[in-house]
Amino acid sequence: MPAIMHITNMHMRFVCGVFLLFGALMVSGQQAKLDVLQVGSQVYSNVVILRASATDLYFRHEGGIKNVKLKYVSPELQKLYGYDAAAAEQAERRQQEAEKRLYQPDADTARAAATASLPASTDDNLVDPVSDRSLLGKPAPAVVVEKWLGEKPDLQGKCVVYAFFTSWSVPSRKFIPDLNGLQKRYPGKLLVVGVALQPEAQLATMTEPKIEFPCAIDPSKKLAAAFGITCIPEIALIDAKGRVHYVGHPAALTESKLAALISQASQ
Repeated sequence: MPAIMHITNMHMRFVCGVFLLFGALMVSGQQAKLDVLQVGSQVYSNVVILRASATDLYFRHEGGIKNVKLKYVSPELQKLYGYDAAAAEQAERRQQEAEKRLYQPDADTARAAATASLPASTDDNLVDPVSDRSLLGKPAPAVVVEKWLGEKPDLQGKCVVYAFFTSWSVPSRKFIPDLNGLQKRYPGKLLVVGVALQPEAQLATMTEPKIEFPCAIDPSKKLAAAFGITCIPEIALIDAKGRVHYVGHPAALTESKLAALISQASQ
């Protein structure tokens, strides 16, 4: 008899707990309101329960919108929203596996994706682009300069090396004899065009070395900016169809590389 009374008392306490919870909940449509919701040590006030999934309870409170795991709420709330620990664990495992597939593709998929997007590169390349902003392989910008020293050269249908320099730059002056040589070695196939990034009066003070190729004045650096020139000496190699093959230091233009590029550009 005492045992029966003990079970009955336990049952009555549980029923009273559920009754009190329902007393605190005010149901309005599909939403339930709760004055206080305690989850572990965290207490939320003025709670409006929005919905429940197999794993989470979603609600609005005075601090915003929140979701918590059903496994951390009171047993009364778990019972009220049909919490099943085994089903919740399976649901969380499925979600973790789905996220892993989404953000961590298998090794074969990752390897295929990496190699499929690799650009082509050859021994003949002087440089390779790593940004969409690169001019390589794209039409060269329009030639806009302040003034031509002498007659403007005919640039149509020719491979052109634009050489950006100044008279005060020692490295620039060192490369002028090499550029003179290029102009002589490839007559009719290659045209060297100097672009001085300074006023004409300053360039006129340079007597050595002598410039033996057409030259333009670009003190406002408009053409240099169009080619992305940030230091000197730098050159830009354009093929006969007006496409950019190289922008960079002139030292990269070895005899063999230049011959290969001129042959390629002439095709």
